[in-house]
Amino acid sequence: MRIYLNDSALEKEACGSLTVGQVIQDLQREVTSGGKVVTNIRIDGKPLENGFRRRRQFERAVDATSRLDVAIANPQSVVELMLNDVMQVCSTLPEQCESLALQFRLGEEARANNGLAEMLDKLSLLTKSASVFERWVLSNATTQLSQSVADLAPVIDTILKAQTNGDYVALADALEYELKRSVRVCIDAMNPLKAAQVRSTPLLD
Repeated sequence: MRIYLNDSALEKEACGSLTVGQVIQDLQREVTSGGKVVTNIRIDGKPLENGFRRRRQFERAVDATSRLDVAIANPQSVVELMLNDVMQVCSTLPEQCESLALQFRLGEEARANNGLAEMLDKLSLLTKSASVFERWVLSNATTQLSQSVADLAPVIDTILKAQTNGDYVALADALEYELKRSVRVCIDAMNPLKAAQVRSTPLLD
């Protein structure tokens, strides 16, 4: 199996009784020790799957695999890109809260429910990003961000409960007042991270 780091082929090939998973684990250790992070992995041109499909990919013999592509980058670059992306996504949320609240109040449930699903996806990205920042960023601000993100949970629970019960007035109120305010707190908590340093290795979970 040929191994490529950032599209450059390594001289040594993986062969013998090794599995693809073992090779990936060894590469990740080497990359981390060199102060880099793995950002993407493709096996014979296919991205890593989730769940049991990933396990099957990892258990595959290297002799049955032609090519392993691994993309690596500096942690600083990765964190900066992620921070910019999540801040850009979150910047639209307060206005979206108001828009969805109005749609629910006007009885446009189908349109509003679709928009709500999209918003929840964005909030999921915020939650995952906060976890990454806490592991990689050298700043007390990550603790404040994590707490702000945790405070979103009961608000989201209120929204989902109102949606399930068909109580669109309560849902609209939660969107326009509670969620909008909580999202703004998260955005404010992310601002100090722009100037923060990034760890050479992440904190352990």
